[in-house]
Amino acid sequence: MQLNIKIFNNGFWWDCKFNFFKHICFSSLSSTGSDIRGMALSGCCFGCIFTPDCRLEHEEAELTVTAFRNALIRRQPAPGLIFHSDRGAQYCSNRFQSLLKGTGGLQSMSGTGCCSDNAVTESFFGTLKRELVHCCSFSSRGEAQSRIFHYIEACYNRQRRHSAVSYQAPENYERLFFNRAA
Repeated sequence: MQLNIKIFNNGFWWDCKFNFFKHICFSSLSSTGSDIRGMALSGCCFGCIFTPDCRLEHEEAELTVTAFRNALIRRQPAPGLIFHSDRGAQYCSNRFQSLLKGTGGLQSMSGTGCCSDNAVTESFFGTLKRELVHCCSFSSRGEAQSRIFHYIEACYNRQRRHSAVSYQAPENYERLFFNRAA
């Protein structure tokens, strides 16, 4: 079977005309690699806030659509969104492309061998696995989902300090940024 996959150019590369918090969304997909097999994680990052979606999905395209839809609801991006991801087939699926097009967004994809383009989400998944997934034993998939969601929402976004944002928690950094801009 031959796949007809459309690869999109890297469409942003830190263009200063974009408001980082409202215009650029990074995304990636990762497996947990833990004792709970078959669990995939997908998430979107607007600015510094990571919007998670972790569940048992065999269909990666469905997971990425759900994660992006949830991020759109939560973050309400400005028109002209640039959605940046790796070149995974799930981001090229007709369903995902229809959703992105419906937002008026543009697709941007990392070039071959340019892993630093999507460092925001790759770093997030590495941190999540290092600080929670690989050091815990989950009794069920439901428990894994619940604990991962809690880690992201209560710890990663609200408490954990990040060197990339002046050693502040992402939600605090964004609050200060928008207060200064007002």
